[in-house]
Amino acid sequence: MIYELKEELRIEYWKLAKKKLTKNQYKTMRLLSTGLTQSEVATEMGITQTSVQKCLKGNSVYPDGVKLNYGGIILKLRTAAAKDQTIQKLLKRINDLTS
Repeated sequence: MIYELKEELRIEYWKLAKKKLTKNQYKTMRLLSTGLTQSEVATEMGITQTSVQKCLKGNSVYPDGVKLNYGGIILKLRTAAAKDQTIQKLLKRINDLTS
């Protein structure tokens, strides 16, 4: 049962990624998910490793001395997944079965 729920969660997560990320962010995520390193992804995409890093973590600004990140894959998906009812229901069901 848990395996099926995790698989369903994986599918929903990739759907969310396709909907919320830019084409380059989605491609970066896909390549990283195959096990490539950031350097290998950079070579594959014709960009620098720093660009891959920024694609993942976004850019940082420091208004009033406080670090603020925006635009990266991690933050975009974390925020979107927290608002996605299907993903939240799956996470709750998995948690209920494992606790």
